[in-house]
Amino acid sequence: MKKLSMLLLALVVIFLLRPSANAQTIVAQDDCEAYSGGNYTDENQGSGFSGAFQFRAFGVNDQGGEFIETGTRKISGNQSFGIYANTTGTGKAVSRSFSSALSGLHRVSFRVRFDLNTNNGLSAGFVICDTDVGSQSMWNTGQRLYLGISGDGLWKYDDGTLKTVTISGGNFACTGGDIYLVELDFNATSGNSYALRITNETAASTSDIMSGTLAGTANAAILSIGFGNGVTGNTQNLIFDDIVVTQNPANPLPVELTSFTAKAQPDGVLLQWETASELNNDYFEIGHSQDMRLWQALGKVQGAGTTLSNSRYEFLHPSPGPGVNYYRLRQVDFNGQERLSEVVVFEWKAALPMRAFPNPFSEVIGVSAPGLPEGSGLLAELIDVNGKAIETWKPGQEGLHALQVPSGVYLLRVSKENGRVLLVQKMVKH
Repeated sequence: MKKLSMLLLALVVIFLLRPSANAQTIVAQDDCEAYSGGNYTDENQGSGFSGAFQFRAFGVNDQGGEFIETGTRKISGNQSFGIYANTTGTGKAVSRSFSSALSGLHRVSFRVRFDLNTNNGLSAGFVICDTDVGSQSMWNTGQRLYLGISGDGLWKYDDGTLKTVTISGGNFACTGGDIYLVELDFNATSGNSYALRITNETAASTSDIMSGTLAGTANAAILSIGFGNGVTGNTQNLIFDDIVVTQNPANPLPVELTSFTAKAQPDGVLLQWETASELNNDYFEIGHSQDMRLWQALGKVQGAGTTLSNSRYEFLHPSPGPGVNYYRLRQVDFNGQERLSEVVVFEWKAALPMRAFPNPFSEVIGVSAPGLPEGSGLLAELIDVNGKAIETWKPGQEGLHALQVPSGVYLLRVSKENGRVLLVQKMVKH
């Protein structure tokens, strides 16, 4: 009975110490179905929004928009919502505020199709903002991220710098009339990070996962979303549907490796990598090869689990082979699924050996440490035949240290701050 009580107590302690998983919750959604008389102001508002779509003009007029009941332009269900460019004005946008600000990890997903003339150099798309649309136009202030189709026919996004969405490293083009599913994960209040993926459901193709840091005011909660059409003309149409906003999505976008590099250090090759987001990431295993056929595991680095924040990692390989070395990462999930990174190639050129001089010495000893920067934290010790350190100093790059010791035979030991010995050399005093 006593053992059972202790076991139950241990289980309670484990439960209290283990962080509880955040449950997926839909905080806002709108399937754009219910309406009355084709008037957008009578739209049913879905749930989780503070009001119906509010139109914002880019120019002085032309704020067209409507629900679509019939025809091929409808995306799904009975109706969709469209923004239509007439022949006058300079563009239009619709925007909506959330009932509650979005703090923490969220996903916004929606379906969209474009009927755009891609030769005009203008654009249309979607934004998330930290402003309330009830007081100002979100298209002028508060943008944290823009995603849309540019006038050159390519999917692009702007987080402070305009970038192109890719697929297998090439451009992910927008085909007029195709239906796209957009999934945007972000954490605007912790790390200001995002990851997005676009699926062409008509052509069954999916973009790479794009990621980065949100623009605008750091750690500001998201208050509104919007769709905009910055072009004019009867064929410049933007149609969207199936808006869903989820807190703590059950399947956030997986590990997104944004960089993986190797560089020479005095004591080996330093591998560094960075992720923009991680999903159930247990650990990274570092692989090494010198022929791209036989791979050896050098060690493991613990992952960050699930996060949309940027994470940075490093691993030191202290004994690279002479010549070309190949490195790769094996990322392993908690469920055992794994992925391999691209291979990083690094040529190791051994540095000149560390040495002490002159030898024999008279009144000074110098330590030559090629490749070691100033302030590397070296410690030099002159040790007598009894094993006693009779002189200790911190050598510079080529500096000479003056000392007065009896004639005889000594050992000079040079080590780093972490205790790793770099040099042991026999020294003779005249």
